[in-house]
Amino acid sequence: MDTLGERIRELRLARKMTLSILAKRVDVAVPSIAAYENGSRTPSVDVLVRIARVFNVTLDNLMGLSTADYIDVSELTDTQRATVQNVIMGFSKLNDILIETKKVHTKEDLEDYMTSNPEGFWKILPNGDRLFIGIK
Repeated sequence: MDTLGERIRELRLARKMTLSILAKRVDVAVPSIAAYENGSRTPSVDVLVRIARVFNVTLDNLMGLSTADYIDVSELTDTQRATVQNVIMGFSKLNDILIETKKVHTKEDLEDYMTSNPEGFWKILPNGDRLFIGIK
């Protein structure tokens, strides 16, 4: 399991963010971010919340307690939120089907499979106010 500092660094680098940019967005000094990342200091709860907001992750995710991703839908209408939920559920079902039918062997293989077969086995189909994932 990654330490908190490793997780902060991982999230920062994944977003191609410098120490300076993260420090500015979190409203702390650059040496503080460096100290959090190298484990010599632990951020306060207030700073942890600000870091999680910058990276758009939950505190559980930031702390390494969960690998679940967070999607901010606070600016969406109820209908748009339902649509996003349907798309997520559809992709989750599709992933399960691909693994069950042995088209892929692990969830890690899914990304490679989906990019190499963009039209072959899945398609987003509009159907009224909902989106469904269809398999050809």
